[in-house]
Amino acid sequence: LYYRPPYDWQHLQQFYAARLIEGLEWTEENSYGRTFFFEDNLEDNTSKKNTQINCKGHFTAHHNHDKHRFDVTIVIDDISHLKSVVNNIRRILDLDTDSNTIEQCLNSSGFHNHTKGLRLPGTWSLLEAGIRAILGQQISVVAACNLVKSVINELGEKTTDGKIYFPSVQALANTDYSFIKMPGKRKETLRSLANHFIHSESANNPDTWLDLKGVGPWTIDYAKMRGLSDPDIYLIGDLGVKKAMDTLGLKLDPAKASPFRSYLTFQLWNKL
Repeated sequence: LYYRPPYDWQHLQQFYAARLIEGLEWTEENSYGRTFFFEDNLEDNTSKKNTQINCKGHFTAHHNHDKHRFDVTIVIDDISHLKSVVNNIRRILDLDTDSNTIEQCLNSSGFHNHTKGLRLPGTWSLLEAGIRAILGQQISVVAACNLVKSVINELGEKTTDGKIYFPSVQALANTDYSFIKMPGKRKETLRSLANHFIHSESANNPDTWLDLKGVGPWTIDYAKMRGLSDPDIYLIGDLGVKKAMDTLGLKLDPAKASPFRSYLTFQLWNKL
């Protein structure tokens, strides 16, 4: 899978490594991989929605710097979904971006100290991004990662070779989360989001999540940025963004970085 350089693989790999969930993901100096599945809502005979996993598997992407590409090994149980899997791998590794065009927009906003070729690290699905965002509200990356690990280890499907899948939407909706230490209201928010994906046809539009108690603009924007790879999200209220702005003494006009404000967000995070 080819990309247009520059491509800062080192920072992308470090971002994934800092948030890695063992068994769900794996990464080395020149590779990143994870398990995956696709899940659809279906109507059963009682007119209630249930879910069905269409395919599952795992991939490992090896970075080939000299040839500006990733060599990807994919294991999948239904080859008819291969195109969708490849397209999603391209998205989460942000392979279709023109970094030079983005950096011109960042210059217009007043941000000139770029990390060249910085890409957006995606998650496999919007639901996963939403769950990670809820668990990560107002706590450190390490604390959030520990909560995500607990949810995945408790609810995810494990394989005999040590791999684990992100929990299904049904598993996320049908638990009380008693296995993690977290406020009860936040546990209810997790269940509400999962049920929203089960019962609502508009769940793939994160703006509809605002109707869910405990979900605010930061959660929605984070999910858009990592679950949909939306390139134009500026996390104005994010503590990391504020800290980077203060530390660097920057006076920016983020609107002028549009339609690539997500890259401005990650550039600022990268300066911490």
